[in-house]
Amino acid sequence: MPTAQRTCAQAAQKRVVVGIDGSPESEAAIGIAFDEASRRRVGLTAIHTWKPVSVFDDIVSFPGPGWPALRAKEDEILSERLAGWSERYPDVDVDRIVARDDPVPQLVNASLSAQLVVVGGCGSGGFAGMLFGSVSAGVVLLAHVPVMVARCTRTRARPR
Repeated sequence: MPTAQRTCAQAAQKRVVVGIDGSPESEAAIGIAFDEASRRRVGLTAIHTWKPVSVFDDIVSFPGPGWPALRAKEDEILSERLAGWSERYPDVDVDRIVARDDPVPQLVNASLSAQLVVVGGCGSGGFAGMLFGSVSAGVVLLAHVPVMVARCTRTRARPR
């Protein structure tokens, strides 16, 4: 097989990646990501990151006694956000990643083995009228593949 054909075939098998932050606004990104993965006939990697807010976060980087409960809560957030979508799209194989990290490096790293990254476009900061939030802007700037930013003016209907 010529190199160009092999490269296209390899790219076609790469997954769609979606960043999920636990907010209702990320619902639009999830719906688009499932649509794209189904249409492209590839799997979906759902990434949810979390970072505990602590004044000691830079000093203490090892898990403490409450770590398992905190990790379980973050797993639950991802499961809640994905609930119903797999039933609506049974053809889409979903990998779930929950990581204690900032979202931009996780999504950019995942873009190395993806064909598309989907993120929500609502900033949670206080600057009205911003086109993107800081995460979506960072991913658009640094990702290795195309990035689709789901605008949050209308939230997609959650599957029932």
